[in-house]
Amino acid sequence: MTMCPVIPIAFATDDNYVAYLSTAIQSIIENAKSGAEYRLFILYETLSPENQNALLHQVNNQQSFHLDMIDVSSFTGGAVFQNLDFSRATYYRFALPYIMREYPFVIYLDCDIVCTADIAEMLSYDYSEYALGATRRVIGNSGWGWLESHAKSLGIKNYRHYFNAGVLVFNTKKFCETVDMEKLFLMAKENNFRLPDQDILNIVFEGKVLYIPVRWNLMTDEDIGGLSEDEESEYKAARENPAVLHFSADKPLEGGELTERKNLFWDYAGRTPFFNELQNKLSNNMVKFSAAENIDLEHEECVFLSNNKRETENVELSLEQHRITYKTKHTDKDFRYKIFVSSGDVEQVLKLLIND
Repeated sequence: MTMCPVIPIAFATDDNYVAYLSTAIQSIIENAKSGAEYRLFILYETLSPENQNALLHQVNNQQSFHLDMIDVSSFTGGAVFQNLDFSRATYYRFALPYIMREYPFVIYLDCDIVCTADIAEMLSYDYSEYALGATRRVIGNSGWGWLESHAKSLGIKNYRHYFNAGVLVFNTKKFCETVDMEKLFLMAKENNFRLPDQDILNIVFEGKVLYIPVRWNLMTDEDIGGLSEDEESEYKAARENPAVLHFSADKPLEGGELTERKNLFWDYAGRTPFFNELQNKLSNNMVKFSAAENIDLEHEECVFLSNNKRETENVELSLEQHRITYKTKHTDKDFRYKIFVSSGDVEQVLKLLIND
């Protein structure tokens, strides 16, 4: 496929993720080499004028780059989606192919990525017979039983074809011919999928996906056992020369060890208009992370347990508003969130939670 003279790249965001988005954009700008025109599109419903202006200033001052803001409220229609653990912005990608039909192929990227190669190269593959381009999940034999059972519960025939929806290429014509936008939003409104937008796209487009190399969506940097010889070779190559790093689970702002991958994120972040905001968020989260590792079970009690991150965040906000000190512990094994408070605050907190 001949390289396109215009490279359309779309993101979906709100004010909570705009600092991540800015970092992703900075990495794209610094690795652009194709000589093409890069057109960036930001899909949003709620995004402050200040944040919009910061993004526009960051991009439109760059040669060969242009940024457009697209309010998708008229497409979502104020829909209430079943899975509230995910930001509304995750569903905006359903509208993208219908909004951008003038472009044959459109790159979609989640905000929590950084590019280390020219993103234009993603359009060098031949998507003409496929509705989507995506990467397979890297799945070993150990610890991936949940994904096999999850894919089967969705009716997906081969769980090893299940793809992550954070890095995609849309063939807008094929996509729109396959499904109506209203059907995608209806599925999200009527079904509480575990990974809503991703599950829906995997269901609807099974057999209609061109799988591109894993280096375009490297989500992990660890040894994974049980890979076939071909899979092992591709995964090793991706780790040695990634093109897109996707911080889908181990986010740079959520505390923990600052790995080499995270340091790369911070390198790009340092040249964005949101660097100070990112540093403050990291500092606050590091305090929480440290506190969670030092829970005194003799004097602190668990008052809340959930596997819903957004619900947990709402409880944390309520406790902060009532000036109640708490600690949050995230159990990676079963994706459960526990909130602890001092024994003397338990009665007050339980009354607060019941009333809320």
